[in-house]
Amino acid sequence: MPAYTLISLAFFLFALVAGALWVGINARKAWRRGLPAYRRLTAASTSLSGRSSELERRLAALEPKTSQLQRDVARLHRSVARARVLLGSVQEARTALRLARLFVR
Repeated sequence: MPAYTLISLAFFLFALVAGALWVGINARKAWRRGLPAYRRLTAASTSLSGRSSELERRLAALEPKTSQLQRDVARLHRSVARARVLLGSVQEARTALRLARLFVR
């Protein structure tokens, strides 16, 4: 086998080992930096899940109150409309009474 083949094979193996070492060192650094971040993310996710279930429970408790409030608001709108009609009737009656007083005097 010619010498340049052995030299290129040795260079290839050296590059392969150097690349594997470089990847291994960087992977270890990334693992050391990433593991605490992963743990924090897991803790935050657990906390968020707990808060979400608490929010769902609160919303379930508020739903009947909200529907009752919507019914009350609709009733209030009807009452306000009726009061406006009655107030208009009273004002018309006052106007008629004033006109009648003018003619009586």
